[in-house]
Amino acid sequence: MAMKKASKKQTSVAALPEFQEFRRVVASLQRDCKSQLETEQEAKEAFSFLNSQVKSLRAAFATLSDLVVEEVDNMRSDLHKLREQQKLTLAELTEAARLQAESEERSKQMQRELLNLRSKVERDLMQDTQELRYTTKAHDGLIKHIENRLHGLHSMVEEVKHGSTECDNRHLQASLKALLLPLWRLWRRGFHSNVSKVSSSSTIWVHLAASSLEAFDRVLCALVEHGQDMALIQNALEASQKGMKDLSRRCSRAEKDQVAGYEDLSRRCSLAEKDQEEQRVRTNEYSRLYSNISDTVEVLTTTLKHSSHPDRTAQQKTSVPEPSCPGRDQVVQYIPEFRPI
Repeated sequence: MAMKKASKKQTSVAALPEFQEFRRVVASLQRDCKSQLETEQEAKEAFSFLNSQVKSLRAAFATLSDLVVEEVDNMRSDLHKLREQQKLTLAELTEAARLQAESEERSKQMQRELLNLRSKVERDLMQDTQELRYTTKAHDGLIKHIENRLHGLHSMVEEVKHGSTECDNRHLQASLKALLLPLWRLWRRGFHSNVSKVSSSSTIWVHLAASSLEAFDRVLCALVEHGQDMALIQNALEASQKGMKDLSRRCSRAEKDQVAGYEDLSRRCSLAEKDQEEQRVRTNEYSRLYSNISDTVEVLTTTLKHSSHPDRTAQQKTSVPEPSCPGRDQVVQYIPEFRPI
């Protein structure tokens, strides 16, 4: 009989519209809980996938950073070597410029000395030529004077020859020879001395000119060789400058790639952090909803227990007014504050 009464009471309770509403609320909450659990599982899987992707990105970025740093170090060492080579080349160019300046100064000094020698030789030559002209004129006058005297003597000799004896002729010839011999010696000695002086001065001038021309040719050859060395050094300097420009472009390109890699990685990390934050918020919402569902189920179970014992409810009616069966909106009032799992 008791069983029949209990079954009748349960059927009467099950027939209540509030109980039907509770059942619908519980079924909907169970469906929501199931879907939210599935969503939470998917979110956990997505979160684990994102964590693995972030770890792989961090590992790849670490490897990329090591490679970029190694490449930058290599470029810096190459740049340092090129700078050292450029310093050596500049030192060589400075030394070559100093040697060129010294050679130019020596060539200018030799040219000045050559000009001085030429002017001195020309002055001496002009002076010797003038002296030769003066002596030649003097000798010509002396020769003319001697010729005039000889003609006079010859005429006198002719006159005396017709009117004198042989002894007088011999005496006259001896006196004539005694007169002409010193004059001839004087003329010959002066003429030959002037000619030898002029020839010696001209020989000296020719030797000086030849030696100066040889020295000038040597200076020109040295200047040509020095110009070739300067051209080679200039080509080497241009090649080193070109290599330094290429290396600087490579360094700037590597720095730009590194900055772009850092920016890309930071952007991806920020996106991953945002996804993690969203996943954390969704997980907190799911845990809060799960706790609310569990609290609601507890409230429903306690309500069903109270409805299955009418004697206790009758005793409670005398002391406490009977609460109305909570609906969905009233169940929400029992939702506690957020409690993490």
